[in-house]
Amino acid sequence: MSEGEYALTPLANAWGNNKSPNVARRIHGYVKRFAECVADLGPTEVKRDHVFAFRDALHGSGKKHNYVK
Repeated sequence: MSEGEYALTPLANAWGNNKSPNVARRIHGYVKRFAECVADLGPTEVKRDHVFAFRDALHGSGKKHNYVK
C-alpha cells in the first residue's frame, strides 16, 4: 500500500463509516482542518510539534480554549 492510503483523512473516513452521520461529519471536519494546517500525515508520522502547530493555529483563528482542548 502507498503512504497515501495510511494518511489520516482516509483512515478517519473509514472509521467514520461505523459511526453516526453526525459523529462522522465532526471527525471528518477535525481531520480536514488538521490536514490543512499541518499535512495529511500517516498516523505514525504525527508528532508533538504537529499537534502544537495545529493547536496554535486554532487559537490564532479565534477558537475558544474549550474548543481547542
